[in-house]
Amino acid sequence: MKKKAALFSLTILLLFLATGLTACNERNRIFRYGYWQYIVVGKESRIPKNKNDSVIAVVGLTESGAEQLALDVPSAINGTEVAYLGFEKYDIAINYYTLTSRNLLRLYIPENILSIKPYVFESLSAPDAKIIYNGAAEPSVHFSSSPEIYVYRELYEKIKSKHADCLDEEGSTDCPSCPWILETFVPANVAFLNNYSAAVNRGYFRAEDVESGEKIPEPPAPEREGYVFTGWYTEAELINLWDFDTKAEIPDGEELRLYAGWKKL
Repeated sequence: MKKKAALFSLTILLLFLATGLTACNERNRIFRYGYWQYIVVGKESRIPKNKNDSVIAVVGLTESGAEQLALDVPSAINGTEVAYLGFEKYDIAINYYTLTSRNLLRLYIPENILSIKPYVFESLSAPDAKIIYNGAAEPSVHFSSSPEIYVYRELYEKIKSKHADCLDEEGSTDCPSCPWILETFVPANVAFLNNYSAAVNRGYFRAEDVESGEKIPEPPAPEREGYVFTGWYTEAELINLWDFDTKAEIPDGEELRLYAGWKKL
Protein backbone atom coordinates (compact mmCIF):
# COMPACT_ATOMS: atom_id res chain seq x y z
CA MET A 1 0.00 0.00 0.00
CA LYS A 2 2.82 2.36 0.90
CA LYS A 3 4.56 1.55 -2.40
CA LYS A 4 1.37 2.37 -4.35
CA ALA A 5 0.98 5.64 -2.46
CA ALA A 6 4.62 6.56 -3.11
CA LEU A 7 4.26 5.64 -6.80
CA PHE A 8 1.07 7.72 -7.05
CA SER A 9 2.80 10.71 -5.41
CA LEU A 10 5.77 10.38 -7.77
CA THR A 11 3.43 10.25 -10.79
CA ILE A 12 1.63 13.40 -9.64
CA LEU A 13 4.98 15.17 -9.11
CA LEU A 14 6.20 14.23 -12.60
CA LEU A 15 2.94 15.42 -14.16
CA PHE A 16 3.24 18.70 -12.26
CA LEU A 17 6.82 19.22 -13.43
CA ALA A 18 5.95 18.31 -17.02
CA THR A 19 3.03 20.74 -17.02
CA GLY A 20 5.20 23.47 -15.52
CA LEU A 21 8.00 22.92 -18.02
CA THR A 22 5.51 22.96 -20.92
CA ALA A 23 4.11 26.26 -19.67
CA CYS A 24 7.63 27.66 -19.24
CA ASN A 25 8.57 26.57 -22.76
CA GLU A 26 5.45 28.25 -24.15
CA ARG A 27 6.22 31.48 -22.30
CA ASN A 28 9.82 31.15 -23.46
CA ARG A 29 8.85 30.91 -27.12
CA ILE A 30 11.36 32.85 -29.21
CA PHE A 31 10.27 34.51 -32.45
CA ARG A 32 12.52 35.71 -35.26
CA TYR A 33 12.33 38.96 -37.19
CA GLY A 34 15.13 39.97 -39.55
CA TYR A 35 18.30 40.23 -37.48
CA TRP A 36 16.48 39.80 -34.16
CA GLN A 37 15.15 37.16 -31.81
CA TYR A 38 12.41 38.27 -29.44
CA ILE A 39 9.76 37.19 -26.95
CA VAL A 40 6.38 38.72 -26.13
CA VAL A 41 5.91 39.89 -22.53
CA GLY A 42 3.67 42.22 -20.54
CA LYS A 43 4.40 45.90 -20.03
CA GLU A 44 5.07 45.32 -16.33
CA SER A 45 5.02 41.53 -16.06
CA ARG A 46 6.36 38.43 -17.75
CA ILE A 47 2.96 37.41 -19.11
CA PRO A 48 0.73 39.90 -20.98
CA LYS A 49 -2.62 40.49 -19.25
CA ASN A 50 -4.26 40.93 -22.64
CA LYS A 51 -3.39 41.84 -26.22
CA ASN A 52 -3.13 45.54 -25.37
CA ASP A 53 -0.63 44.72 -22.61
CA SER A 54 1.80 42.98 -24.99
CA VAL A 55 5.25 44.43 -25.67
CA ILE A 56 8.41 42.91 -27.11
CA ALA A 57 11.70 42.04 -25.45
CA VAL A 58 14.61 41.66 -27.87
CA VAL A 59 16.57 38.68 -26.52
CA GLY A 60 19.05 37.66 -29.21
CA LEU A 61 20.45 37.93 -32.71
CA THR A 62 19.79 35.63 -35.63
CA GLU A 63 22.74 34.16 -37.54
CA SER A 64 22.61 36.99 -40.06
CA GLY A 65 22.27 39.51 -37.23
CA ALA A 66 25.43 38.21 -35.58
CA GLU A 67 27.35 38.87 -38.81
CA GLN A 68 26.51 42.59 -38.92
CA LEU A 69 28.97 45.33 -37.94
CA ALA A 70 26.26 47.81 -36.90
CA LEU A 71 22.63 47.36 -35.91
CA ASP A 72 19.70 49.55 -34.87
CA VAL A 73 17.39 47.93 -32.34
CA PRO A 74 13.89 48.32 -33.86
CA SER A 75 11.42 50.51 -31.99
CA ALA A 76 8.60 48.14 -32.98
CA ILE A 77 8.16 44.73 -34.61
CA ASN A 78 5.01 44.03 -36.62
CA GLY A 79 3.27 46.93 -34.91
CA THR A 80 4.15 45.91 -31.34
CA GLU A 81 6.45 48.19 -29.34
CA VAL A 82 9.91 46.97 -28.38
CA ALA A 83 10.15 47.89 -24.69
CA TYR A 84 12.93 45.68 -23.30
CA LEU A 85 16.46 44.82 -24.33
CA GLY A 86 17.20 41.43 -22.79
CA PHE A 87 14.96 39.65 -20.28
CA GLU A 88 14.87 36.99 -17.57
CA LYS A 89 14.67 33.40 -18.78
CA TYR A 90 11.89 31.20 -17.45
CA ASP A 91 14.24 28.67 -15.90
CA ILE A 92 14.30 27.21 -12.41
CA ALA A 93 17.56 29.10 -11.82
CA ILE A 94 17.84 32.84 -12.48
CA ASN A 95 19.27 33.39 -15.94
CA TYR A 96 19.16 36.05 -18.65
CA TYR A 97 19.14 36.29 -22.42
CA THR A 98 22.19 37.82 -24.08
CA LEU A 99 23.00 39.24 -27.51
CA THR A 100 25.83 37.17 -28.98
CA SER A 101 28.20 38.44 -31.69
CA ARG A 102 31.91 38.56 -32.43
CA ASN A 103 31.42 41.12 -35.19
CA LEU A 104 29.09 43.82 -33.89
CA LEU A 105 30.89 47.14 -33.45
CA ARG A 106 27.91 49.45 -32.90
CA LEU A 107 24.50 48.82 -31.38
CA TYR A 108 22.04 51.73 -31.46
CA ILE A 109 19.20 51.70 -28.92
CA PRO A 110 15.99 53.70 -29.59
CA GLU A 111 14.49 56.11 -27.07
CA ASN A 112 11.37 54.01 -26.37
CA ILE A 113 13.27 51.17 -24.67
CA LEU A 114 11.91 51.00 -21.10
CA SER A 115 14.58 48.79 -19.58
CA ILE A 116 17.99 47.35 -20.41
CA LYS A 117 18.22 44.04 -18.56
CA PRO A 118 21.28 42.51 -16.83
CA TYR A 119 23.98 40.76 -18.87
CA VAL A 120 22.33 41.51 -22.23
CA PHE A 121 25.62 42.82 -23.70
CA GLU A 122 27.85 40.23 -22.02
CA SER A 123 28.38 38.16 -25.19
CA LEU A 124 29.24 41.04 -27.54
CA SER A 125 32.90 40.13 -27.77
CA ALA A 126 34.29 42.56 -30.39
CA PRO A 127 36.89 44.59 -28.45
CA ASP A 128 35.78 47.94 -29.90
CA ALA A 129 32.02 47.39 -29.62
CA LYS A 130 30.04 50.49 -28.64
CA ILE A 131 26.53 50.64 -27.20
CA ILE A 132 24.83 53.92 -28.13
CA TYR A 133 21.54 55.08 -26.62
CA ASN A 134 19.52 57.55 -28.70
CA GLY A 135 17.02 58.66 -26.06
CA ALA A 136 17.06 62.05 -24.36
CA ALA A 137 15.93 60.66 -20.97
CA GLU A 138 17.86 58.33 -18.65
CA PRO A 139 16.96 54.70 -19.41
CA SER A 140 16.42 52.04 -16.76
CA VAL A 141 19.66 50.08 -16.74
CA HIS A 142 20.25 47.10 -14.49
CA PHE A 143 23.53 46.21 -12.83
CA SER A 144 25.84 44.13 -15.04
CA SER A 145 24.36 45.61 -18.23
CA SER A 146 27.83 46.94 -19.09
CA PRO A 147 29.84 47.63 -21.30
CA GLU A 148 29.60 51.40 -21.26
CA ILE A 149 26.56 53.04 -22.79
CA TYR A 150 27.16 56.22 -24.79
CA VAL A 151 24.55 58.96 -24.39
CA TYR A 152 24.14 62.56 -25.52
CA ARG A 153 26.38 64.92 -23.55
CA GLU A 154 23.36 66.84 -22.26
CA LEU A 155 21.87 63.62 -20.86
CA TYR A 156 25.22 62.56 -19.41
CA GLU A 157 25.49 65.85 -17.51
CA LYS A 158 21.97 65.37 -16.12
CA ILE A 159 22.75 61.82 -14.99
CA LYS A 160 26.02 62.97 -13.44
CA SER A 161 24.28 65.82 -11.60
CA LYS A 162 21.43 63.59 -10.44
CA HIS A 163 23.70 60.98 -8.88
CA ALA A 164 26.56 63.24 -7.80
CA ASP A 165 24.62 64.28 -4.68
CA CYS A 166 25.17 60.85 -3.14
CA LEU A 167 28.97 61.10 -3.49
CA ASP A 168 31.16 62.69 -0.85
CA GLU A 169 34.32 64.70 -1.58
CA GLU A 170 36.39 61.53 -1.91
CA GLY A 171 33.95 59.94 -4.33
CA SER A 172 32.59 57.46 -1.80
CA THR A 173 28.89 56.79 -1.42
CA ASP A 174 26.37 54.98 0.74
CA CYS A 175 24.27 54.31 -2.35
CA PRO A 176 25.46 50.96 -3.79
CA SER A 177 24.16 51.67 -7.31
CA CYS A 178 25.64 55.15 -7.64
CA PRO A 179 29.24 54.28 -8.67
CA TRP A 180 28.30 51.80 -11.40
CA ILE A 181 25.63 54.13 -12.80
CA LEU A 182 28.22 56.88 -13.14
CA GLU A 183 30.62 54.41 -14.75
CA THR A 184 28.01 52.89 -17.07
CA PHE A 185 27.01 56.09 -18.87
CA VAL A 186 29.63 58.00 -20.85
CA PRO A 187 29.22 61.05 -23.09
CA ALA A 188 29.12 60.53 -26.84
CA ASN A 189 31.00 63.13 -28.87
CA VAL A 190 28.59 63.45 -31.82
CA ALA A 191 24.91 64.40 -31.78
CA PHE A 192 22.57 64.45 -34.78
CA LEU A 193 19.62 66.81 -34.35
CA ASN A 194 16.30 66.90 -36.21
CA ASN A 195 16.53 70.71 -36.33
CA TYR A 196 12.87 71.75 -36.15
CA SER A 197 10.86 72.94 -33.16
CA ALA A 198 8.18 70.21 -33.13
CA ALA A 199 10.69 67.33 -33.09
CA VAL A 200 10.26 64.79 -30.28
CA ASN A 201 13.04 63.41 -28.05
CA ARG A 202 14.19 66.97 -27.24
CA GLY A 203 15.11 67.36 -30.89
CA TYR A 204 17.73 64.60 -30.85
CA PHE A 205 17.83 62.06 -33.67
CA ARG A 206 20.90 59.95 -33.02
CA ALA A 207 24.05 59.84 -30.91
CA GLU A 208 27.46 58.70 -32.13
CA ASP A 209 30.96 58.39 -30.75
CA VAL A 210 34.17 58.28 -32.76
CA GLU A 211 37.85 58.16 -31.99
CA SER A 212 40.24 60.86 -33.18
CA GLY A 213 40.84 60.51 -36.92
CA GLU A 214 37.87 58.19 -37.41
CA LYS A 215 35.13 58.88 -39.95
CA ILE A 216 31.66 59.50 -38.51
CA PRO A 217 29.28 56.72 -39.63
CA GLU A 218 26.47 58.22 -41.69
CA PRO A 219 23.10 57.62 -40.00
CA PRO A 220 19.88 56.67 -41.77
CA ALA A 221 18.01 59.66 -43.16
CA PRO A 222 15.44 61.15 -40.78
CA GLU A 223 11.85 61.67 -41.91
CA ARG A 224 9.55 64.67 -41.57
CA GLU A 225 6.06 64.90 -43.01
CA GLY A 226 5.83 67.40 -45.84
CA TYR A 227 9.61 67.80 -46.19
CA VAL A 228 12.51 66.16 -47.96
CA PHE A 229 15.79 65.65 -46.08
CA THR A 230 18.76 67.50 -47.66
CA GLY A 231 21.71 66.33 -45.54
CA TRP A 232 23.59 67.05 -42.31
CA TYR A 233 25.06 70.47 -41.60
CA THR A 234 27.45 71.85 -39.01
CA GLU A 235 25.13 74.76 -38.22
CA ALA A 236 21.40 74.98 -37.51
CA GLU A 237 21.27 77.61 -40.27
CA LEU A 238 22.44 74.97 -42.80
CA ILE A 239 25.60 76.72 -43.98
CA ASN A 240 28.18 73.93 -44.29
CA LEU A 241 27.23 70.42 -45.37
CA TRP A 242 29.10 67.71 -43.47
CA ASP A 243 31.25 65.40 -45.61
CA PHE A 244 31.17 61.87 -44.17
CA ASP A 245 34.53 61.11 -45.79
CA THR A 246 36.04 63.61 -43.33
CA LYS A 247 38.18 62.18 -40.55
CA ALA A 248 36.78 63.80 -37.43
CA GLU A 249 38.99 65.57 -34.90
CA ILE A 250 36.78 66.32 -31.89
CA PRO A 251 38.54 67.72 -28.80
CA ASP A 252 38.12 65.74 -25.58
CA GLY A 253 35.10 66.86 -23.61
CA GLU A 254 33.37 68.44 -26.59
CA GLU A 255 30.44 67.40 -28.76
CA LEU A 256 30.10 67.89 -32.50
CA ARG A 257 26.51 68.73 -33.39
CA LEU A 258 25.17 68.03 -36.88
CA TYR A 259 21.82 69.46 -37.94
CA ALA A 260 19.31 67.99 -40.37
CA GLY A 261 18.46 70.08 -43.41
CA TRP A 262 14.92 70.14 -44.77
CA LYS A 263 13.24 71.35 -47.95
CA LYS A 264 9.48 71.79 -48.03
CA LEU A 265 7.67 69.71 -50.65
